[in-house]
Amino acid sequence: MSNSIKVSLSFCWILENHSTTSEVLRPPTNPLHKIFNRNTIKVSYSCLPNVRNLIQSHNRKVLRQARDQPETQLCNCRIRNDCPVQGLCLTSRVVYQADISSASSDVVSYIGMTGGSFKNRYANHKKSFRNSKYEKETELSKYIWQLKRQGTPYSIKWSIISTPPPGPATPSHCSLCLEEKFRIMSFTTNRLLNKRSEYLNTCRHSTQTYRRSSTNLNEPTTSSPDPSNRTSVT
Repeated sequence: MSNSIKVSLSFCWILENHSTTSEVLRPPTNPLHKIFNRNTIKVSYSCLPNVRNLIQSHNRKVLRQARDQPETQLCNCRIRNDCPVQGLCLTSRVVYQADISSASSDVVSYIGMTGGSFKNRYANHKKSFRNSKYEKETELSKYIWQLKRQGTPYSIKWSIISTPPPGPATPSHCSLCLEEKFRIMSFTTNRLLNKRSEYLNTCRHSTQTYRRSSTNLNEPTTSSPDPSNRTSVT
């Protein structure tokens, strides 16, 4: 910049107002005062926004996006009071618990999980309760059919006990499967329908992930023919 041009700029506003650098600039007795003072620190002209404006602009953008984002629908039951999990039936990636009450025994529980919405899993459970063909789908359906054959009335209370964070599923780590196994292992009473053999179940989510990856890798690639392999016809 030419020395003949003068610009009305404040001198080192950040340095003079910062708690650490102000102690260096002001007292001449400071050991660093010879390096950092008004004669050695210069202000250069810049047409770019300062850091404070960049941060404020970023924060306004993030807050505006969060404010304008439509709310996620968590329940589509016709009668909200009839929702099995208190208005959260459309929640995905959940570990849930079913507490079965009957006159013949104390309350027993079942723990399950689903990578889709709870409502779809709930529909599959109801299907296994109605149709004997699906009686052995889960330990819960086996117990329900046992009560039905005995003519024992029962009631089921459903609840979502955990929503593991999403992430890539691998054979050694799947947050959804690990959370379900942890909940089964840490159950305090012996009134649980789940079997210990469920600890050894393989992760179905990692299998689906690898199947999609292998499908993409096995897709044939199309390439243009090599001109050198063309046969001339006379």
